[in-house]
Amino acid sequence: MKKLFVVNNVFSAAAQYGIKTFIRELLGTLADTEYSVTVVDLCSNCQSIESETLEGIQYLRIPTIPNLSKNNDRYCRNVAYILATYVKQEDEVIFHFNYLHHRMIAHTLKQIL
Repeated sequence: MKKLFVVNNVFSAAAQYGIKTFIRELLGTLADTEYSVTVVDLCSNCQSIESETLEGIQYLRIPTIPNLSKNNDRYCRNVAYILATYVKQEDEVIFHFNYLHHRMIAHTLKQIL
């Protein structure tokens, strides 16, 4: 299966304006394609990982952690392991990152997948 994960940061101003608009437009273009699309909202205000599907798009919300600025590398590494559970070996996967500070997620995913 072809899968696209669009990784977003809930708490940033860019997530609310420019990147939010970009993601909305991207999702519109992928509506009738062969891709299974998952929008990953990091640093969400939820208590645990939440997942829901709306109009054929999966939304995955991963909660923030205390002292995120001090623990960003640990948070990103853990996010990578969470995302890996949504990928099967035979899947063709694209991870789309909108922020440079998520490079640890990309690096860890590359190592474990």
